[in-house]
Amino acid sequence: MKKDGLNIGERMKRYEEVYAFSLPRRIPVIVRIDGRAFHTITRKRFGKNWSREFTEQMIAMTKAIIKDIQGCDFCYSQSDEVSFLLTDYQTINTDAWFGYDLRKVISISASLASAFFSKLYGREVCFDSRAFSIPKDEIVNYFIWRQIDAFRNAVQMAGREYFSHQQLHLKSCNNIQEMLFQKKGINFNDYPTFRRRGFCLVNGKEDLKIPIFTKNREYIERFVYIRTD
Repeated sequence: MKKDGLNIGERMKRYEEVYAFSLPRRIPVIVRIDGRAFHTITRKRFGKNWSREFTEQMIAMTKAIIKDIQGCDFCYSQSDEVSFLLTDYQTINTDAWFGYDLRKVISISASLASAFFSKLYGREVCFDSRAFSIPKDEIVNYFIWRQIDAFRNAVQMAGREYFSHQQLHLKSCNNIQEMLFQKKGINFNDYPTFRRRGFCLVNGKEDLKIPIFTKNREYIERFVYIRTD
């Protein structure tokens, strides 16, 4: 079937190609996956308390899918999200994951996470994904931002385990930590590092005692400023 000199397949591909976007090559890429409605899903199983089992499932899922993400030797996770750092400039011949085709990077990363975590969790769950290029000198700042969010989430969750919504209303993280110490005898800094700051996978191995990124930028920079051929 032809129209205007094109068969139907060629015409349909032209429509697709209008929305075919690719991220630029040889610039770092962040892929962040995030659990959809996980607060509701996990509360039904674990209640309002922090769960080591959930964290272990996130670690197992992340270790499984990072093997399929080309160019990723470092990622950071906190709560129900994971940020993967992708590079394609180790050598002049290094390829980008799916050529940084944005449709494939987003859809496949979300699909991998959803499939693996559903299997671990025992029920169907869904992750969304976003991907974007970011300058080398902003990479560490990006992970600092996510770690700040991790700390805030961790303090608020610790507070919800011991105090009511009304008691926590308009309380800052410092206020909550003080409440925990003064009223419950709990020092937030005594919680495991991975509960307070999240965890990383470094060359495929989990690190549950990650540093504060503002105090140790080299921990991440070594995966950004790579010596190239």
